[in-house]
Amino acid sequence: MTTVGERILKEGGIAGALGYVAVAGLFLVLNLIAGRHALYTPAALGSALFFDLSGPADVVVAPGPVFAYNGTHLAISLMIGMAASWMIAETESHHALWYAVFFAFLAGFMAFVFFFGALTVEIKGVMSWGEVVAGNVAGAAATVGYLGWMHRRLPSEIEEEYGG
Repeated sequence: MTTVGERILKEGGIAGALGYVAVAGLFLVLNLIAGRHALYTPAALGSALFFDLSGPADVVVAPGPVFAYNGTHLAISLMIGMAASWMIAETESHHALWYAVFFAFLAGFMAFVFFFGALTVEIKGVMSWGEVVAGNVAGAAATVGYLGWMHRRLPSEIEEEYGG
């Protein structure tokens, strides 16, 4: 029998990894469709975050920026997955938290869109707002989709408790 903490770590790790893969896969496909190198986006973002990229014309696909960005992206995705898994576990124990958890997810999503948008669109010019939103939607959909599937009885439990 697994403890709640073990379940949070396992589900959070899987949810975060799925979010990471969804975003990475989306940009790999978008880069290929646009005729760019498959790793253009992680190279651009790694260069913008860690190597003082001055603009999109200066993006060079190299191991340093690609690994730096992907490592950071994976770590952040895993932390998001763990936090989301913990919030779902708390909601299972205290159904009244569903409202706060919903708005925490929404606020977190919006914060990531605006943070990455400000950096990559407004400051460095290496992505469009549409790409920023699409990447965040893909990651959130994969993470929330997995956790929703794992806890698919939770909405009906909450509805039953509150007479919805």
